[in-house]
Amino acid sequence: GHSSWLMSVDADTGIICSGSMDGTVRIWDAAAEAMEPKVVGHSRNVWWVQYNQKGDQLLSYADNETEDDNPEYCVLELCHRKFIAHVR
Repeated sequence: GHSSWLMSVDADTGIICSGSMDGTVRIWDAAAEAMEPKVVGHSRNVWWVQYNQKGDQLLSYADNETEDDNPEYCVLELCHRKFIAHVR
């Protein structure tokens, strides 16, 4: 699992995602009781993760809670398990 505090969880049709203060997003297949390899797209604490309405993309948000720091947003394309957008 994660190596730090779990901050957010979302689920869609048996696939569970989680975001942590370790800067990673994890994807879990509940039916297979298996975890996908960790997805690293952030260099900061991941505060929330959420599936889009279709369930084919996952949005994550990260920052360091400092006023002068710019937040990071990532969009993960679930069918290929790759980030398609990384916005700072």
